[in-house]
Amino acid sequence: MTGLTFKLDERLLGRCAELGFQRCVVLAPADDLATLRPFLDRCAAAASRVGS
Repeated sequence: MTGLTFKLDERLLGRCAELGFQRCVVLAPADDLATLRPFLDRCAAAASRVGS
C-alpha cells in the first residue's frame, strides 16, 4: 500500500508504517536543486528514524 502526503511529517510517516504502508510519497519542492537537495536529506533522515 502507498500513502501520499503534502509535507514531511515524521509522526504521520510512523503511523503509516504502523498501519502497514510500504511506501509513502511526499510532495517535494521542485523549484530548484538548492531547495530539493536539503529536502531529500531530511526525507532520508526521517525514513531512517521511522524505519528503525
